[in-house]
Amino acid sequence: MAKGTITKMGPQPSGKLTCVGSIQDESGTVVPFQQDYAVALGLAVGSRVSYETITTPATGKLANSLTPLEKGKILTVNTDNQTGTLSDNASGNEIPFDQSYLKESGISVGSIVKYETVDIPAGGGVPAQTIAVSLVFVRN
Repeated sequence: MAKGTITKMGPQPSGKLTCVGSIQDESGTVVPFQQDYAVALGLAVGSRVSYETITTPATGKLANSLTPLEKGKILTVNTDNQTGTLSDNASGNEIPFDQSYLKESGISVGSIVKYETVDIPAGGGVPAQTIAVSLVFVRN
């Protein structure tokens, strides 16, 4: 499975579920892609993805089966309340996280993780924020 960054993404045509665009792979080669439900998957220009490459007579080399690939490095851990912060590799931003069974999952400061992000609305005197959830330990 190859990895790269989406560099161009065409608008999703009205009534259509397929988006087209391009990915720059890790070697710098630009590969066109076609992906069903791209917007629903949260894909956008700048997203790091893994993908399969196929070749068809009509399109030539084409990336498909794109999967968002969010990876970060754990910066801080509080095992008392199962929270901490991580550094997002793609953006460099520091993002708070909340993870049940944090200690048991093997996640510690310096761990490389995959995760999803969710937007938490403002409320109760707390500002809106994005947090990382569903952390998956990749390696130390």
